[in-house]
Amino acid sequence: MTTRVEETKQNQKVLELEDTITALQKLNLQLQENALKKEQMLQVLIEGQKQLQMQNEELLKELKSGKYSGPRVMSEEQRSNRDKYVSAVWNLEGATDKLVCFLEQWMFADADITDKGNLIYLCCLLERGEEETAAVGLRKYYKERGAKFICDYLPLAWLANKIGLGGEVMKKAAFIFSKLEEERKKAVFTKCLKEKTFAIVGNSPDIIGSKLGKVIDSRDIVFRMNTYAVDNKYVEDTGHKINAFVNNSNFVSIDHNNFKKAMSFEWIYIPCDFWHMQLSQFTDVGKFINSYYDILANHDVKVTWLYPEESVELKKRLQIISPTSGMAIFYSIYKRMGYVEEDWFFGFSKEKRENGKWENPLKDPGDEEHRDVQLVNLDIFTENDECTTFYKNAPCYSRGHNLNREIELRNELFEEGKLR
Repeated sequence: MTTRVEETKQNQKVLELEDTITALQKLNLQLQENALKKEQMLQVLIEGQKQLQMQNEELLKELKSGKYSGPRVMSEEQRSNRDKYVSAVWNLEGATDKLVCFLEQWMFADADITDKGNLIYLCCLLERGEEETAAVGLRKYYKERGAKFICDYLPLAWLANKIGLGGEVMKKAAFIFSKLEEERKKAVFTKCLKEKTFAIVGNSPDIIGSKLGKVIDSRDIVFRMNTYAVDNKYVEDTGHKINAFVNNSNFVSIDHNNFKKAMSFEWIYIPCDFWHMQLSQFTDVGKFINSYYDILANHDVKVTWLYPEESVELKKRLQIISPTSGMAIFYSIYKRMGYVEEDWFFGFSKEKRENGKWENPLKDPGDEEHRDVQLVNLDIFTENDECTTFYKNAPCYSRGHNLNREIELRNELFEEGKLR
């Protein structure tokens, strides 16, 4: 006869097995959805390639018949719209076949590409391993435009310096990018995470009343965010130790008092994907280059960042353009460790709010508030614009932060970690 204790154990095992089966079913559904999305994107690419082939055939007919009148000239509004569009898609998806095809259409068929479009195209070539071709294009750009905007794109600053273009600022920008790439390729931060205990402390007011300050301060590495405030009023909950700094280095953070202490930290994490980012869109380029050159060249501070593959994947999963700094480091740790545990994170909200925003007493006054969620309008071409076909089915991503969506993703990843 089975005793009650044995029966209880059996029931418990059954429940655990059911939970595991449910979690695996969810994971299976997610994999099926991802496969469907890939198939849809492949169809869009095939349609775009067919359209481009038709356009090339029509162009050839015009050339043979003598009716070709040369590349059409776009209005300033059309060129500006293309700039915004290309920049948004590049930031979201990286150097995809579709984007490169689009840019080549603009550059060679329309022959009216903007500086931004040109530089993004060269970034794409460099990322795809076509360094020699990118170098030829960059020399041509430099001959016509000088160093204008090149330092806005750190990979291009690195390439320009390598082929002998630019001056002191270019050298500094190139030095920064080479250090960032060196850290990525050697996985220095990942090794550090696996060798030490750590705490990532967010700025959510949910930490107030937790009495976790001593637990946080007992960890080897303690990260705090952007314009954090270590207030004696809450030190019992938040702790006070900090030897690592998550800093988005935007127009606000780079002038904040916390950034002035960055040279004293062991680590800085920048939640930015520098392969797919134009510096002037989020920060003062001169201050950024001079500050990080000083940090990396003259101080014993290690810098890591949101790697390009992490950035593209995270934005697709969230369906937003701008993850918070907290979500960026959360996802970086998930990718580099292979899992996440709740015990590593403090001050990250777990419950959704009605509008995805809340007041935060743990940030210094003057910190910019989270922007309202908006939609990027990707339908910025006219009906007869031949390039529309490449992205006519592109998804709309939310701009700004969507903290509720981030909570959903964090909870999903925590559940994954429990299945290890």
